[in-house]
Amino acid sequence: SIVAPKVDNADSVAGLVASIRCKETERGLPGGAIGLIALIESPRALEHISRIADVPGVVGLALGVEDFTLALGVEPGPEALDLPCRMLALTAAARGLASIGAPASIATFDPPSPYGAAAQRAKAMGMTGVLCIHPAQVAEVNRTFAPSEAQLADALLIQKAWGSRPEGAAVVRIGDRMIDAPLAKRAERLLAGAR
Repeated sequence: SIVAPKVDNADSVAGLVASIRCKETERGLPGGAIGLIALIESPRALEHISRIADVPGVVGLALGVEDFTLALGVEPGPEALDLPCRMLALTAAARGLASIGAPASIATFDPPSPYGAAAQRAKAMGMTGVLCIHPAQVAEVNRTFAPSEAQLADALLIQKAWGSRPEGAAVVRIGDRMIDAPLAKRAERLLAGAR
């Protein structure tokens, strides 16, 4: 994928995707081999996020927190960035796209840093990843977005129970939990992502 900075509207994104498709053809690559991640770095771009996300060839949305908060005239932090992160996560999830960003400055990298906590908050909002600017951030981010051993074990338990439920049953019980199709699907996704 290619990350396109300073995206402000769908027309410019469509032009970039068209250019990428031409380059794919020139190099003998299959059409659509290279996706575009739109870097949202201004309130104007956030205003057009749905149309940007709908451009064929867009595979993800990322929040450029430093430029975004500069445009707002504020310091990067949750007060200014929680809502944009949530908007990216919701817009991307509605279209099956990646959503990348955290409600904190990306410039903090001395471990232990608040960036790890921001990555956890981003994950809880539905973001599928965060940007890193320094190698010191990578381990924290990987730990945050990788499932824990306990989560994997629980997902396997759910998958096994769901697979052995009586024919036609819409739910299965595991201890004090009711497992239905959405919980089974979540477990399936977690296991598929861990492979």
